Amino acid sequence: MAVENLTSGLDAGELVSNVTSGLWNNFSPAIMDKISPLFTVFKALGIAVIIYILFLIIKSILSWRDHSRIKKIAQNVEQINDKLSSIIKSPVHKEKSKKPIKKK
Repeated sequence: MAVENLTSGLDAGELVSNVTSGLWNNFSPAIMDKISPLFTVFKALGIAVIIYILFLIIKSILSWRDHSRIKKIAQNVEQINDKLSSIIKSPVHKEKSKKPIKKK
């Protein structure tokens, strides 16, 4: 009967709110004094986790930009290698005969 009186006319959110506020009000101040440093620690850890997630997001964006630059440079190097290979294979350039250098 007591549970029915508490829950009559309340939706789930109000019920949870009433129960949790009742729990916090029923804790003794001595227990709350011992638990309050834990809340501070959890807040600090939460802030550290948020900062770390932001760091990872920024780092991934920067590494993606670096990867695209490296990919572009690799393509340019490949083009240069192809052009150099075609220049080396062309018959237009003849090697000059080198005379041995005489030592005195």
